[in-house]
Formats: sequence, C-alpha cells, structure tokens
Amino acid sequence: MGPLAGGESLKPLRAWQKEALAEWRKHGRRAVIEAVTGSGKTEVGIAATLEAVADGRRVLVVVPSRDLLRQWHERLVAASGALRVGRRGDANQDSFRQFDVIVSTVQSAVMPAAEKPPAGSLIVADEVHRYAADSFAKVLSTSSFDHRLGLTATLERSDDGIDRVLLPFFENVISGCTYQRGYKDGILAPVNVALVPVPFSPGERARYDNLDEIARGERTNLIGKFGCRAEPFGSFLQDVQLLAKDDFSGDASVRSARRYLKAFSDRRDLLASISGKEEALAEIAPVLERSSRALVFAETMSASASAAETLLQVGIAAAPYTSDLTRNERIALLRRFKHGSLTALAAPRVLDEGIDVPEADVAIVLAASRTRRQMIQRMGRVLRPKADGRAAVFVILYAEGSSEDPENGAHGTFLEQLTEIAQNLETVEVHSVPAVVKEWLPEVKDHEGQALTENDRELAETATATVAQSAAIIQRASAHIRSVVASAVRFKRCESVDEILRAIVDLGPDEAEILIRRFGLDGEEPLDNSSIAAHLDRTYDEVVQLGDDALGRIQLPGVSSRVSDDGSAATRAEHIEGQNQTSVREPELGQRHDPPLVEHPSHRAGDNSAHVDVKKGPQKPFGTRRIQLPTKTSDRPRNRGTGNRVAIYMECEGGFVPGAVLDTSDWSVVLDYAIVGRRKFEGPDEAALAQLRFYGDSERSTVDGWSLWKVKKSGQPIASLRTMPTEVQA
Repeated sequence: MGPLAGGESLKPLRAWQKEALAEWRKHGRRAVIEAVTGSGKTEVGIAATLEAVADGRRVLVVVPSRDLLRQWHERLVAASGALRVGRRGDANQDSFRQFDVIVSTVQSAVMPAAEKPPAGSLIVADEVHRYAADSFAKVLSTSSFDHRLGLTATLERSDDGIDRVLLPFFENVISGCTYQRGYKDGILAPVNVALVPVPFSPGERARYDNLDEIARGERTNLIGKFGCRAEPFGSFLQDVQLLAKDDFSGDASVRSARRYLKAFSDRRDLLASISGKEEALAEIAPVLERSSRALVFAETMSASASAAETLLQVGIAAAPYTSDLTRNERIALLRRFKHGSLTALAAPRVLDEGIDVPEADVAIVLAASRTRRQMIQRMGRVLRPKADGRAAVFVILYAEGSSEDPENGAHGTFLEQLTEIAQNLETVEVHSVPAVVKEWLPEVKDHEGQALTENDRELAETATATVAQSAAIIQRASAHIRSVVASAVRFKRCESVDEILRAIVDLGPDEAEILIRRFGLDGEEPLDNSSIAAHLDRTYDEVVQLGDDALGRIQLPGVSSRVSDDGSAATRAEHIEGQNQTSVREPELGQRHDPPLVEHPSHRAGDNSAHVDVKKGPQKPFGTRRIQLPTKTSDRPRNRGTGNRVAIYMECEGGFVPGAVLDTSDWSVVLDYAIVGRRKFEGPDEAALAQLRFYGDSERSTVDGWSLWKVKKSGQPIASLRTMPTEVQA
C-alpha cells in the first residue's frame, strides 16, 4: 500500500491480508472475504477504502450497529489524516459532498431519503451476512457500486439469502484467513481446552429426557420422511428452518420442523441453565485470579447476572454485559475491562458479534454455541496473541449424558471448531479444573490492571442488579402469558388471552408478532425464536432482543412489572466515563422499560383501537385469534383530524427508527407508539429526548429535536418546515 497524498500510510498488512486483497483485485474488486474473528478483517476494508479514495472514488462503509459505526470511524480517521471521513446514523447526517468516505449504519443507509454515492463508488459491507435480509438488501445497489467488498467471519445464513442476494451482488468468495492460517502466520494464540462434565439434578434430567425424545423423534422424521440432510448438523438445521418458515402450518413436514425446533430450543435453554453449571463456576472461579481478563458466555440475561454475582462473591471483579444496560454503562464496562479494573465480563449474545472487546485470555462457556458463526466469534474474542506468549484457555462446561456431551457427538454445539485446533484437550472433573488451568496459565507477575475502586465495584454491582431485575420482569411476564395460554387450552377460558392481545397493541408490529408466535397467542403452536426469525426476516438475536424488550414493557392486567413491593420510582446513579467524570440520574431499570400504569386505550369510551376477533374452530386449542396490529410502514398519521400533520422519524439506540406525526399548527409531536405512558409531546425537543432515553441513550440532558426528527418523505430535518408554507400534508 503506497503513501497517501497527506503523507499518511496504512500500517504494513499481514501476508494473508495482502493475498486476499490481491485476489479481490483479480476478481474485479467484487468479492466477500471470509476471515476468522481477530485476524484483521477491518484492516483489509481500510486498505481497500484508502486505495479507492486514492483512485478518486467515494466509499460507503456499511455496518450493522452504532458501536461498529464508532469503531470504523475511529479506525479510518486514525489510518490517514488526509482522509475525509463522515458518518450517517447515531444523529449524524454527513454527505458525500463534503466527505470521501461515509460510514453508515445499514438502518440509515436503506432509508428512502438516504443519499446515494455517485456511480463507480466502492461499498465495504462489514458483517455482510446480515444484509441478505429483505429489509437491508436495498443497500446493495448495482447502480452505485462498481467495486464491492464484503467482510465476514462466516458466510452463513439459515435461509437462502446468500445464493439469492449476496452472491449475485458480490459474485465471488475469498477464503482470507482460517484458524490454521492464523496459527501459521503467528496472528492467533495457541489454545488449551478443558471439557468439564456437570451432572443434572433429577428434575432437570426428567425434563431433558422428555425434550430430547421429542427432538430425536422429529429429527428422524425430518431426515427419513421429509428429505432434510443428516450431516453436517448446520445443513440439517438450515433445511429444518426453511421447512418451518412455510406458512402452510397444516402440512406434516412443517409441523414436524416446528416441533423439532421448539424442542431443540427448549432443550438448549435447559442445558444452558442447569444448576450444576453455576455451582461449578463458583468452584473454579478462584483460578481466574491468574487471568488478565476472562469472558463468561451464557445464554440469557438472567444467567449472565447470576454468573457475575457468583464471581463477585468469590472476589473476582466481574459484571454482566447485556443489551439491557444503557449504552453508557456498556461503554464504561468495556473501558474498565480494557484497563483491567474489571477482570471478567459475563454476557449472553451481545459479545458474539461486532463489539470491539479488549483482549481476554480465558473463556468459560456455560451455554453451547448455537451456530458455527457464534462459536467462531467467541473463539476470536480469546485467540488474539498475548503479550507474554501465553496460550488462550477455554473451559467448556457441559451437561453429562446430554446432547452437549462430546461422548455423544456434541451435535449442535459446533465444539469441533475449537477442539480441532487445540494444542491441549483434556476432560477433567470440576474439582480438578483449578489445577489444570494453573498449569496452562502462568501467574501474571506485573498485572497491567488497576486496583478495583469503590466506583468500579459500584458499577459492577449496579449492572448485576440491573440485569437481574430486568430478567425477573421478563420471566414474570413470560410465566403469566404461558399460564394464561395453558388455562385457555385446558379450560377454554379465553378472556385473559384477549386481554393480553389488547395489551400487545401498544407494542411495535414486529414485537407484537414475536410475542404472538412465541407463546401461541393466535391459537397456533408456539414457535421457537429461530422459526420466528425466519418468518420476520430478522436474525435470531434481533428476535430475542425485541421479544425481551416487549416483555419488559408490556402492561399485563394484574401483573406487576416491578420487582420492589412498593413500586416506588427509585433512581440509580450512572457513572459516565469521560475526561471529567460526571454522574447523572436515570430511571431505575424496570422504569426505563416500564411505563407507569395507565388506563388501556381499549378500555376508554369510544376507543376501538384494539380490536380482537375470535374465530372458533375445533382444530385450534382455544380458537384462532385475529388481532389488528399497527402496520409496519405507513406514511399516514395515526390520528386523523384537523390541522397540518407530517409523518416524521428519528434514529435511536440499537438501530431503532421510531415514527411520529408532527402537527405544524402547534409543533406538537404524537408518537406512533407510546413510551413512558405518553404519545403526545408539546414539542420536538421533548419528544426526541424521551425517545433517546427510552432506547438507552441517557448521555444527553438536552437535545435539538428540530434536527433529530426528519420528514419521512424527504429525509430533511423538520426545522426546514419552519420556513415552508404551513399547508404541508404527510
């Protein structure tokens, strides 16, 4: 890579990166490059970007999250002082008129009013496997991009999106860096693996055997009767998910696929949460004192909070890291983890992809990987080379005699991705783990970390309590809905089901559909999250997150959404890291996702917004429920009446793009969906601040709503409406 005009240059590329870029050029600069996590995919994208700009081209870098938006922007700015790098998303609306490169969230890039780069540009699509979804595929425009580069650790999806969307656009796939290549080039640390069997309790064993019998029976049917591929397991799962996606639920193959996926999902959740794993974690935790940093991979928020609490009790500076925490809290936790004052993070899915996690040397796996991509992402968090040359250590806890057990093939755990590259692989009992890990992990003589301060401890304990409280709210709502559905099926008592459906009307369309399908509220069989993801053309993680968010907010009759008995609106201090540390007050968790109790719209006189039709039928457990939900896209205001109303939107934390209606006669804002018990706000500033806080961005105490809110049709800030004639219709 030659020097740039401003005298800057990219740091020397590794051998595999040079070879991959040469292959990309050979293929007409159109390809997806696969490279395992931690091997340096981002540097390849930066090198291609600098090369394109030097040739006079514009570059659009597309990322799936705000965290990656920040990381890519920082890396590109650091790579060259001469490079003009703008952003789109996270309240930024930079233009190619002023910048050579725009880093954009995919949510912003596919907005109707999003600026397109000039013809002949380069697109760099990070985590490219995500963009085969119909909602994101629009960013892959053949008219704008002569040069195309996709980056991913694993080019895999459970649907046909790779063949249907990605390969026609990118045309080629280049194997950039496998684990074997990474070891050969010395860019990945060697790895030692301890496999630790954990026993079931009698109750857990009985429940597991029941789910396992269902899963095994349906697997046999799906392979023998319905033509699903038996091996590899990932191919079998892909075939099953495609069958389950079929809307013709009366077909025997569809029913079998859905039964299998539900049993498979429930079995995995059970295995991830058996009591023996938490007890084993407590027994092996002291050895983490020899670790510079450790990651604990769990399945749920609740399990992450429990793991962090277990480690804290034995003196390990640990905290949960989940999407339920605010963005500032997550940034603060990662910063302390990087500096070493926090030495362990426990996380469900949020660390699996796209987050720039500081180097760790130990991973404890409580929940088996759900996909090959998830396993590779987890491995990449720990396999980066260590400054002192030490090996990475994986401690895999598995339920003995289960589908996780390597003796039974460990089907569906993708464990072979790790064991095939291990320099040491041992099966050890729980009580022997500390001794084995001590042999593998030399004592840190000069610990780079800082002492755990009172603020650090408070942050860790507050995060643990916050996540545990959120998990309790979600579990309480889930238990209530399951109980109502069970009662409806057994006793044909449907009134409570209809009450839940009315409460769901206040949720977003996808959130509502997720809960309806997850719990079988429409009278159909409940679906697992993978099947729901296929229906909605979303990722598994998005479905889990949206569903959990909905359960945290939904107002169920007779169900308290607070953990405390008094229901007081307690507050907690959130420490925001910066040049000068400040402390701001924010509603306590449960309050952020928990609007005050208000009379439901369907109970008000003359309001028929929540409409539930009941169509009785003997084939359904309690009759088909048909509910009129908000549409997913609509340019019309929800409230019809006099005045000049304009459909508007803004971008919030996590890629959410809430909509609203602006009344230009008094500049009031009516949100599409109520938050904190309100829909109408006196002005754009107040409405924007409420939206940002609701979606987790509590850093700002004041905002400019006139620039954050955009006109849906034009994408222009609503401030432009002040200078326009007042007769403006949506």
